[in-house]
Amino acid sequence: MKRLLILSLLIGTVGAYAKTVARVLDANGNAFNFMSNKKVKQLIYGSKVEDASVVMVEDGGSLSLKDESGRVYHLSGGSQVKVFAKLLEIQKGNVWVSSNKVDSIGTISTGNSVVKYTQGQFIYSFDNYGSKSQVMVLTGNVQLSNSVEPGLLVEVPAGHFSFVDNEVNNGMPRGATRVGLSSYKSARGLFVGNELIKHNTYDKAFMGKSSTPKREIASVKESSPKKMGKILFIKSTKRKPASAGPSIMKYYKSVVNHKPKVKRVPKVEMRVFGLNGVTKSVSKKVVTKKTEEPVVLEGSFFQRRIARKKAALAAKEKAELKRISDQKKKMAQVAVKKARKPASLTGYEKGASIFEKSLRESEVENRRHSSERNSLIDELESYNKNYKKQY
Repeated sequence: MKRLLILSLLIGTVGAYAKTVARVLDANGNAFNFMSNKKVKQLIYGSKVEDASVVMVEDGGSLSLKDESGRVYHLSGGSQVKVFAKLLEIQKGNVWVSSNKVDSIGTISTGNSVVKYTQGQFIYSFDNYGSKSQVMVLTGNVQLSNSVEPGLLVEVPAGHFSFVDNEVNNGMPRGATRVGLSSYKSARGLFVGNELIKHNTYDKAFMGKSSTPKREIASVKESSPKKMGKILFIKSTKRKPASAGPSIMKYYKSVVNHKPKVKRVPKVEMRVFGLNGVTKSVSKKVVTKKTEEPVVLEGSFFQRRIARKKAALAAKEKAELKRISDQKKKMAQVAVKKARKPASLTGYEKGASIFEKSLRESEVENRRHSSERNSLIDELESYNKNYKKQY
């Protein structure tokens, strides 16, 4: 029992004093350290990273670690690595590696590849969803190989990249390929927030010269030189400008004093045929009505307003008188019309035969209803149409 207690105390002491393999040089945003049987610890400047620790950086942040050999690892946002004494395992994300050691070989691994290097700078990334590893060398040389076949490796010089994909080339590393400028800029943009990275040390491999930034005003953008203008001579033309027409006063007078034109209609000869066979020729002259000219009112505002009211009343009275006269004319025409003949007169009294006359007399004597009932039927405004006076 005592031996078990002593052994557990020794194990706990060893776990409490685990070996420190790296320290934090810079931290932007939130970064955390995970260890078994320990609480999660947030990493800040100067924090220690023990052996077999898992380090995770949140999206948009960055973290820089330095191991016991002097190598520096810059982690971009969303990256996760596991740190050992002589090995760094990238579980996901992007890591910028910077090494100045010539006599020692460094090793970094991912889920399907291994990278070995001595000195230089390169970007090593791993996509855990697609199981794809990629290395982009900025300075120096790097050896890339599959984790299953470490002997089949590829040399990747500065300014080149290579990758290992399980679905491409049977998982073997692809031959080194020249990096384009756009790919280089996009990869470099992942570490913009890290102030410990200096870009002027490796821009030669991609641009052919060191990029020494010029100092200029941030709000002023470089623009292409503008072309000088030219002087154009326009020849004189006969066309007059629109403003050179007749004066405004002349046009106003022509509108105000405008008199409507009377349309002349030729005389038409009309012939009227009467009952006596006499024909009369009448010539009628048709004259179109003249439009009334606008009345120009003078005086003050109130005088003009009273004059307009008087003119409106006069026009209304004139229209009423015309309506009354037209109504009288219609009534006179109705009175002049021939009176309606009674229904008893059929029109065949003149020149009728003896039989027709006797039939007419018998119809008058033998009526269907009495005269009083017939008059009552005539006086009713609405009656059944089945009632008839005659048979």
